[in-house]
Amino acid sequence: MPPFVAQKCVYYNRWGRRAVAAEPLASGRNAMRRPPPLLPCLLLAGLLAAGTCAPRVDAQGTAAPDESPVLLAPLAFGRVPELPAAPVELALIRVSAAPDTSVDFPPLPGPVLAAVEQGAFAVHTPDQVKVLTPEMTGEPSQQLPTPGPDFTLEPDDILLAPDSASLTLRNTGTVSADALLAAIVPDGTPLPSVSQPGVTVRVLTSGVVDDVPTGRVMLVLGRYSLPPGASADRDGANRGPVLGYAEDGAIDYTLVQGQADIVAATDGTPTAASGTATTLTRGDGVVEETGAVGELRNESGAPASALFFLVTPVATALIVWAT
Repeated sequence: MPPFVAQKCVYYNRWGRRAVAAEPLASGRNAMRRPPPLLPCLLLAGLLAAGTCAPRVDAQGTAAPDESPVLLAPLAFGRVPELPAAPVELALIRVSAAPDTSVDFPPLPGPVLAAVEQGAFAVHTPDQVKVLTPEMTGEPSQQLPTPGPDFTLEPDDILLAPDSASLTLRNTGTVSADALLAAIVPDGTPLPSVSQPGVTVRVLTSGVVDDVPTGRVMLVLGRYSLPPGASADRDGANRGPVLGYAEDGAIDYTLVQGQADIVAATDGTPTAASGTATTLTRGDGVVEETGAVGELRNESGAPASALFFLVTPVATALIVWAT
């Protein structure tokens, strides 16, 4: 199967349920529903160009039943008209806020994609941003009208902010609120970092790439969940850069072709990935250039998970709508 082509539009969402993703509609709440032409299979065929999940093998070399498939959970997605000129830095950022605290997220010279993990944030912005509610249950998504300067961002909502947008996030609830953000900015741009009572803004991992797609692109933020013995195989080269982050457990990463850097959690110094397996543990990252092919495998006896930030041209996603 060539990259970015899929025959099935099913995946497992963040709750582990079999579902069909959907592209946001272009108009308001009462927009007519239609089969989305782009996103559903992109989340399968485009996330790191993932192919079929390799079966587990027992001590005798016999393939075991695939009872625990790799779960691909898209957390946020959005289309932007263009990206900053290369070289650029891709970054995964986590924002955590205790009740009755707030944080100012500074304007960045590039788009920001965000998803709330838990709790809720009251958001204030003087700029125009997009808020999507994907409802990943098989029904087409709906795009809300452009929100006013103040709105609430809850779990399953998606925020897509253009470059130079200012955001103030406030936790008005009674429990901690956490959000994941993916940003792509010109190389050398200072990334936000905040540590104050009740609030942290922390860069989980980041990496610089020398090539980005031109024109309209799709940004996808998501999570791989790999049970012991599972792998995410590859069917073709990336059409854009990819940033990965080992969130839990241990994951073996192997660069098959192209260029990639390993970003160790200890010092953050990029090291060129070799053709042999490198074990990524919690906090480690990997950034792949356009054209790279890499493989993920969980050889440990415990579950593992990884976050990813994928950038791919909209025009290269060929979708076969089939359920």
